[in-house]
Amino acid sequence: MSLGMTSGTEFLSKGFLIGEYLLEEVLGEGSFGIVYKAKHIENNNELAFKFLKKWQIPQHALGNFMNRFELEYETGKINSKHLVSTYFIDEINGLPFYAMDYCPNGNLQKKIGKISITNATKFATHILFGLNALHNHGKIHRDLKPENVLFDVQDVGMLSDFGITGHINMQLTETNNSGKPEEIFGSYAYMAPEQRERSRREDTLLPAIDIFAFGVVCYEMMTGKLPFGDWNFTYDMEPYLYNAKYGIITNPQNFEVSIPPKWENIIFRCLQPSKGDRYQTTDEIISEINIGTAVPTTLRNDKASQLGIMILNGEQPGRIYSIGNYSNLILIGRDNDEYYNDIDVKEEWSSYISRKQATIDVQDNRCYLRDGQWSDIENKWVSSKNGTYINYIKIEDNQFHKLVEDDIILIGNSTLKIIKI
Repeated sequence: MSLGMTSGTEFLSKGFLIGEYLLEEVLGEGSFGIVYKAKHIENNNELAFKFLKKWQIPQHALGNFMNRFELEYETGKINSKHLVSTYFIDEINGLPFYAMDYCPNGNLQKKIGKISITNATKFATHILFGLNALHNHGKIHRDLKPENVLFDVQDVGMLSDFGITGHINMQLTETNNSGKPEEIFGSYAYMAPEQRERSRREDTLLPAIDIFAFGVVCYEMMTGKLPFGDWNFTYDMEPYLYNAKYGIITNPQNFEVSIPPKWENIIFRCLQPSKGDRYQTTDEIISEINIGTAVPTTLRNDKASQLGIMILNGEQPGRIYSIGNYSNLILIGRDNDEYYNDIDVKEEWSSYISRKQATIDVQDNRCYLRDGQWSDIENKWVSSKNGTYINYIKIEDNQFHKLVEDDIILIGNSTLKIIKI
């Protein structure tokens, strides 16, 4: 895309032409970003252009901001009608920007308190499918809240704002935009307890974090209120956070609303303070409310000769390994010169994947996943450093999991999917 160049930042105004798109009104602005509506000068196609306000960012933090900006763009390439899509990324006058869906019907926050139960359950399913798409690509949103749910012209809900999206199995602790250790990402009123507690910063990102926030958003849509009491960020948020930590949920009947029993049960399970007591996957919720295409495990293909392993994300996206090409054991590990692996997962920019990460045992045309590998040197089975996850649940020592079509394997920052070939 060929762009004209100007000096300074004053060009960010209504009427400025970028390629074949004309900037119109400002849709939103934060400390480090600004979003404009943009219209194609010939076909009137409408998009939203998000600019990174580099002039507001300290030089030492610029690299981190750029990484998150590019992460937002890349996450928007996931194909789902319930995620805001991105189309191209470029820069003008040194300012990065990307184009994304324009959502004329605003965000969910503007609808809170005015939503019928029928629409609330409809919007909840939109959010659920958006989360499902993210999770199936190995990503956790981490900041699900009403402001980050946008609506297109047909009032279809779409998740947005992927700037702090993390990879499943990544540690909760990262660095903030200044490069310093940071334990907390997200918005306090919607955070799962494990996101807030410094003592649990070694925990890893799992779908249960988004599922907790999903429960908060659903409760708020259906009652007009937050589930753990009044929220006062300015003066005293401790009572609310205490109630969230111990699962003290305000009875929805206090607000004279009638939540469908099925949805009430779903919401209360999502809001459990212990992540192990929540749903572990969005597929579980989809199956429970009978709205999706989630196929029961017993009906999925489990014949090793017809299955393959596709790397969904990481440093080799799209690569496929046919399980039928292996007669017995399939060794999985980080690409290295010291140990042989049948599947070398390239992850040069982190050490989350062990060199001897996992093993798939093929027997009687079925395949079974186990964490770790046999060590001839130690003459024993050795588990991986950070664990192997199947469908977002960590495989315990000595546990074998039979693989079936659509299973998701998580190792380090890479996501592998069992597919039919």
